[in-house]
Amino acid sequence: MSEAATATNKRKVTDAVEARVEMINGMFDLPDATREAMKHVRAATETAARAVRAAVEAAPAHDKGRLIAALDALQAAKNVACDALILPHAVVVAPVV
Repeated sequence: MSEAATATNKRKVTDAVEARVEMINGMFDLPDATREAMKHVRAATETAARAVRAAVEAAPAHDKGRLIAALDALQAAKNVACDALILPHAVVVAPVV
């Protein structure tokens, strides 16, 4: 890989890291379509969580710890999906080199 390509890749990775740092406590001016998509992601995840809980709790014997882990995984999936919607709106002000 050429030095220019390596530098470009490093900049892309640095920009991606910086965008994620900005997301931690960032305030983004999100378009209505993005906000609506996030609303749908949260609603779909809630529906899935309620269905998983109901299915597991309907069984006479089940492991509450694993149910909690499954619900945590759904929460993580929701967070990643919402991040996917927010990231394109994260503005990296000063990339670190």
